[in-house]
Amino acid sequence: GYIAEISYDYSDAPGISVAALDVMRLLMENSRINYRYTEKTYTAVVKTVLAKYLTLCSDLRNVETTTEQLEGITQNGTDYDFLKKIAKKANKEFFIFSGAAYFRTPGKNNTAVMTLEWGKNLMEFRMSNTYCHERITVQGIDAQKHVTVESSVTVKAADAVSLLTSPLERVVQKTDLDTVEKAKKLAESMKREKEQQVRNASGSCIGLPQLVPGRFIYVKGLNGSKSEKYYLKSVKHSFGSDGFSTSFTTGAD
Repeated sequence: GYIAEISYDYSDAPGISVAALDVMRLLMENSRINYRYTEKTYTAVVKTVLAKYLTLCSDLRNVETTTEQLEGITQNGTDYDFLKKIAKKANKEFFIFSGAAYFRTPGKNNTAVMTLEWGKNLMEFRMSNTYCHERITVQGIDAQKHVTVESSVTVKAADAVSLLTSPLERVVQKTDLDTVEKAKKLAESMKREKEQQVRNASGSCIGLPQLVPGRFIYVKGLNGSKSEKYYLKSVKHSFGSDGFSTSFTTGAD
């Protein structure tokens, strides 16, 4: 990371505040409009974008290889939003941790990093479950064959009662999807995102540096003796007058 800001407080209780950030902040600030990449795979595009940030993010070993053939892809917006968009299309997850970039299959490491238990290391926890019974259809077009390509997935919340004779329909059309495989990858990515939105939570615990985005945790002590598994979407570690604490959100990335 890098020191982004230093503040000096000259008062009865003088002090110095230091704000330290990682490369994610810079990814969120650098933007391009109508910038077209000629690389043929999502992997190559990701590495090209990250080449600008190698001083702070030099480990690209976890950028997985993809095989699709692109006909060019255009960036409109920040580097961060663009990389998240690419990850969604490729059915990957993207995040940066400890100077390493991750562009990988979602849930690849699904072993829980630890168990948080109410009354012990878990201080706060808020959870919500949302009704959902939906069919998502992603459509594209094969311009050479002049045919529509599509892929469908169904998302249903656990224990949800079917209120209709068939699921709600959601159709997403993308002109840059020209094969069934590309449509399928986006559909699966949207399904994963929707499933995690249906069941999401946030909480705080004692300071635990082991908690990082992209990993799973178990939460115990809230529903009898049953432990439930959650995917960490974001994690914030804080040092203050009250000591070291960690807050987190779970659900879709």
